[in-house]
Amino acid sequence: MSAKTSLGVNLSGFLLVFYLLWTSWAYLLFHYPAELDWGILKALVRLLVWVLPVFLYVRLVLHREPFQYLGLIQNVRKGLLYGLIASVLYPGLIAAYRMLFEEAKFQVPEKWNSWLNPILSAPLAEEILFRGFVLQQLIEITTRKKALLISAMLFAISHLPYWVLTDEMTGIDLLLAQLKIFFYGLIFGALFLIAKSLWASITLHTINNFLSIAVT
Repeated sequence: MSAKTSLGVNLSGFLLVFYLLWTSWAYLLFHYPAELDWGILKALVRLLVWVLPVFLYVRLVLHREPFQYLGLIQNVRKGLLYGLIASVLYPGLIAAYRMLFEEAKFQVPEKWNSWLNPILSAPLAEEILFRGFVLQQLIEITTRKKALLISAMLFAISHLPYWVLTDEMTGIDLLLAQLKIFFYGLIFGALFLIAKSLWASITLHTINNFLSIAVT
């Protein structure tokens, strides 16, 4: 078995386990919302399912230093700067347009659960898994362009379990939502590769989620 084939098999196995665990959590959250819909618990599950396995895999299987491999300690200031600049262009301009022409209002989220999960823990966990880990692994297997497309597709799929279980979106609405997440995945991935720092995509992802909640 070639090195690339071995990498592909290992990555496929890792992602299969991840999707099974994440879908199982979505199933439990859907059927037992009163018992499980706690902000701290949801953040903890995200840490255990998304982040911890990545760090263990990078350390134990790839034999690499996780923070270095995932792009968390190099080019930090550059990454933050690139992320802020990208945030002004998008989603900053979109939010400004909505407030000027669609009468949308800006209101800082007051619920701590909104800060803990969609604004802070979700972007961090999703960027560590899909950009810091999956995208870089795919680049070692295939071309950068294909890796970017595949990682964005996998990122979009990760949002499906809860949407499907709750019937929040069906048909064309679900397809459009998936395309939107896929587009975000491409932007986050490209920014990560350009800045050579995961903090670029983390910053953009965090500000995007913040504005999506604050501007309504």
